[in-house]
Amino acid sequence: MNEASLFAELWLILGWTIAHFLWQGFLIAGVAALVLTTLRKATPTSRYLVNCIAMSLGLIVFVTTFFVVLAQHGEATRTELYSDLQILPPTMLADSQVFETPNQVEMPIGIIDESVMTPPADKPSFWQLTTSIFSINSLTWLWLAGAFFMLTRFAVQWNAARYLKHYLVSDPDPKWQHMFNDIKAKLGIKKGIQIIQSRLVETPMVIGWISPAVLIPASVFTSLTTDQVRMILTHELAHIRRFDHLVNILQGTIEIILFFHPMTWWLSKNIRIEREYCCDDTALSTACKPRLFAEALIELESLRISQKTQLQNAGLALTGGSLMSRISRIVNPGSSQDTNLFRSKTPLAILLTLLLMMSGLIYVAGNAYATSTIGSDFTEATQDHDEHSHPDQDEHHHHDEHGHHDEHGHHDEHG
Repeated sequence: MNEASLFAELWLILGWTIAHFLWQGFLIAGVAALVLTTLRKATPTSRYLVNCIAMSLGLIVFVTTFFVVLAQHGEATRTELYSDLQILPPTMLADSQVFETPNQVEMPIGIIDESVMTPPADKPSFWQLTTSIFSINSLTWLWLAGAFFMLTRFAVQWNAARYLKHYLVSDPDPKWQHMFNDIKAKLGIKKGIQIIQSRLVETPMVIGWISPAVLIPASVFTSLTTDQVRMILTHELAHIRRFDHLVNILQGTIEIILFFHPMTWWLSKNIRIEREYCCDDTALSTACKPRLFAEALIELESLRISQKTQLQNAGLALTGGSLMSRISRIVNPGSSQDTNLFRSKTPLAILLTLLLMMSGLIYVAGNAYATSTIGSDFTEATQDHDEHSHPDQDEHHHHDEHGHHDEHGHHDEHG
């Protein structure tokens, strides 16, 4: 198989992997939704773990499906080839260098007459033309275009984070630096995490994936009280202690690969919401002043940066998630912690139905197209092979009859 054929096979297999993940993603999302329903009153950490596991499982299933389809495709191709041509696989012939067909035609192992394999040049049917327009290959092209767009978006966010970390920054006042080091010690963070005062950002955030740093707007130190600043710093350092910056890398990678499925964005949104809830709880554990912390969040909301939508994957902003839900949860801890996972049920149900129908049509169309082309081609090719071999059989049969007749004739003459 040459490189062009190998690329075409892998391209087709990737398309089938995408088509299969349409229903697989809904299955994962459905199971995750059922589990989350039972955990509405549980801790944010429990719900966060469920969402992370479900999102990671999506990537694992996608990659596993690719290799499963690859193995099935190769096995099916070999089996159908040998069965239709009525020859034995090379693995069954041990050390033999040649094998014989039922027609006693010697053929070298691994070499098949190209004239037998050439498919007939029939005019394609209307169904074949229709399925060719919207084929599995087209699905792969659409995925490639979307993945390229998501990768470009990810690169822009990374570059923006790098810019924020190195431009218009300075060291904060020693008072805040001492407070920052004290919180790090209490949270058990030993590695050298920096606190950076920035004149570009307008809300506190964690920037960086390999070497994270906490960026604090200069206005925070002048707009908030000392206790509020302490809780804000505790919230940001909680992200680092939980390794949220590393989870953010995996989350962004999955969004690039599985961008086409609603499951990805639903789980990703849940992860961001529950992540903020977890860090809010850590901040409140250091100073049990929920109303003061809620007032700090409201003040920070007024300082939200305009590029927030462009930096949602680049950094972990304090004002991320559902701010009103967070404030309500902080002020009234006994209220329901339902994160509105099932909001807008009607549009979601319509979208799920349409995507399920699309995946079913793709599956039926692909099977019909494969059956109509591969099956007919191999059948006709086998018939052509038999027709080529019949003249030899007829000639051999005629020769036997002629020889037999001469023997009787010669015998009669002597008699």
